[in-house]
Amino acid sequence: MPHTIAYANTSKATFYNAAAPTTNYGTSNVQLLSLDGSSNPATNCIMAFTTPALATSVKITEALLRFRILAGPWSPGGMTLDVRRCTRTNWVESWITGSTWNDWSAGTGAWTTGGGDYATDAEDLQANVPQSTTGTYVLGDVRNIVQYCVRNALASIDLLLVGNNASTAFESMQWASDDHLIYSPPQLQISYTHPPLISIPTGVRL
Repeated sequence: MPHTIAYANTSKATFYNAAAPTTNYGTSNVQLLSLDGSSNPATNCIMAFTTPALATSVKITEALLRFRILAGPWSPGGMTLDVRRCTRTNWVESWITGSTWNDWSAGTGAWTTGGGDYATDAEDLQANVPQSTTGTYVLGDVRNIVQYCVRNALASIDLLLVGNNASTAFESMQWASDDHLIYSPPQLQISYTHPPLISIPTGVRL
């Protein structure tokens, strides 16, 4: 039977603006995700969760990512987005040296790719948020990303959210960040199982 970890809140979260690549949005109480109408991300969102203290051998059976959406997409088809594993875990959330579209820490180091570096493997989640969605919303299951972080004993689970560039419409949505004073921040609910125990017959010596 799966063991379930209580909801894990984000330890840091912010967003980046391609039109203002050196602007730091620091500890904003909302996260804004948008497309510019030309198949390009206009703003990307990033968040980190502390990796649960689990044995690297456990199997992650589910990892539900949920938000408190404050303003949902307005297009009839909603908004499609990709959730990717950010490959840098020491990006900064701060009003002074916080990360931007260009830099993971202002004045310290640049992203390899503007808007955040991410793994190009099969760990992504693609999800569609329906038109006018608001309130608590389960975006989807990011178990593959969480499994990677647990198996490799990474200190944090860092997620980069990007509007899917298959869309040619201008679109945006907002949800509460970890600094919102009223609504819950992004959360992960992780379920896992331990590997089966090996039964050793009586009288057998190892």
